[in-house]
Amino acid sequence: MKENHQKGVSLEDIAHYCHLSRYHFSHLFKKEVGTSVMDFFNKLRIDKSLFYLEKTDSSVQEIANQVGFHDSNYFSRLFKKYMRSSPTEYRRLKRELKVC
Repeated sequence: MKENHQKGVSLEDIAHYCHLSRYHFSHLFKKEVGTSVMDFFNKLRIDKSLFYLEKTDSSVQEIANQVGFHDSNYFSRLFKKYMRSSPTEYRRLKRELKVC
């Protein structure tokens, strides 16, 4: 899952790969990991985006695509949910901290 977070892998694809139904896989995953499959994938993608925001000058839209989000608005909303700031604010703050 960590290797394919940027691809359009669906829950059905993962469950099929594990020879389980979608429902059963989701239930087992949440029981073992403590979060839903989609939250797990979203967190992986957000974590990867932190690198791009800090180390590149790529646009938010380009970064969203690089980490597997095809809608940059959705990416920005999720980013704010997990990081409590927008991607642009996060980048600005990180760069200001490096200067100090």
